[in-house]
Amino acid sequence: MAKTRGILFASKYEVSNTFLCSLFNHYFMAIGIVMTVFLVWLCSLFPIFNFNSMLIFLLFY
Repeated sequence: MAKTRGILFASKYEVSNTFLCSLFNHYFMAIGIVMTVFLVWLCSLFPIFNFNSMLIFLLFY
């Protein structure tokens, strides 16, 4: 009886864990997209900062 309870608990925890992970992944992906768009916009505004923003972009990833 205790074994089945442990398995049930583990599977419930796993499901919630993967849900949180996917949530965080989507969150960071959205931040990455926003940062990329922002950097591209900066590059189009200031051609001088093109190399610097590329370095920042590489540092972020």
